[in-house]
Amino acid sequence: MPEITVGPAREQDYEELMALLDDVFFLEDEETPKRCFLTLLPKLYKREYRPWEKNYCVWEDGALKAAVGMYVSDAEIAGQALRAGGIGNVAVARDSRRKGYMRLAMDAAMEAMRAAGCDFGELGGQRQRYQFWGFERGGAAVDASFSEKNLRHAYGENALDADWRAEEMKPDDQESLTKVQAFIEDMPIHYKHGPAAFYDCLCSWNETPYAIWKEESLEGFFTLSRDKKYIGQLRLAGAGNPEMAIRAVYSVLPERGGGKRVGMTIPLWQTDLLRLAEEISEGCDIDDTGMYTILRWEKMLGALMKLQAQCKPLPDGDISIRVDGEALRVIVKDGVASVAGGKNAAPTDRVFTHLEAMRYFLAPYSILREGDALAQCWFPLPLGLMGIDTV
Repeated sequence: MPEITVGPAREQDYEELMALLDDVFFLEDEETPKRCFLTLLPKLYKREYRPWEKNYCVWEDGALKAAVGMYVSDAEIAGQALRAGGIGNVAVARDSRRKGYMRLAMDAAMEAMRAAGCDFGELGGQRQRYQFWGFERGGAAVDASFSEKNLRHAYGENALDADWRAEEMKPDDQESLTKVQAFIEDMPIHYKHGPAAFYDCLCSWNETPYAIWKEESLEGFFTLSRDKKYIGQLRLAGAGNPEMAIRAVYSVLPERGGGKRVGMTIPLWQTDLLRLAEEISEGCDIDDTGMYTILRWEKMLGALMKLQAQCKPLPDGDISIRVDGEALRVIVKDGVASVAGGKNAAPTDRVFTHLEAMRYFLAPYSILREGDALAQCWFPLPLGLMGIDTV
């Protein structure tokens, strides 16, 4: 029988770890240039960020066979400080599939997430694969598409001659980066980023960051996918003039057959861009924002309900449920939202499993809310992370 070892990687494992991840995910990559984790997510995988400390691995007779990354971040939702755990790079060597190594590594990563005091977790991956560990698709966002014709109909033939301009940001643009970081930290949902790694965060997922300028004033920023077909994120210093921001984006899009076109995913809490999409986009679709698990229900629901009350008026009322034996009472009184747990929660016969509760509170649509007018008004809760924060 082989000797199986499970635990965090070590510095001497760095090259072997990166080779395993790139082989599992990108051996047959057809993109040009070929992708790798070091360029895909430099904020995580550069040696100076010590990625081995965040990877929980399985060794077979001393050979690395599986790895799961668990990356802890400090977050803030509606002013509430939270701790988030991101699961990434779930990889099993090609010659070691179906041996249970993924489960061993995921169990270790999830144990570390709880030990780190995380309030919630997020990941990207196939739905049923990760439900076993409490993850479920949730949040809600609008997928919008903006064509050149949309802009010209809305703003006239000179729509692409924007008064605002876009300029690619570079690692040494320290003054601009500092201002952009301040813009992000003013958003109702954001992660905390150290200044040293902030530019690498902006370049996540092979995206390119741009500053938005109005004359000599920095008004915001956006990122574009490598093929310049999608806006990864677009943030302004304030809620005004989103139409000028999208026009600035168009100034750096390449010409394509049929005119310039760009897509963008807008979380429900970014109401200025939602209004813009409703007015001028070619089309909008509702989608979830990712896969999440909630580890501390009372704290997390309290933050999300507070954010929901900032996004739209909520009718007064209360809902009591029990999740995995934990009693919770969600309350809105005079438009102010709160969540009570433990002895302060009301008795209820509404009992949910963990995955049912995830869908009830977060899914864009859930049959569990049918016939419940209050739940249909309050939910889904507006959880949606910036792309620079996902792993």
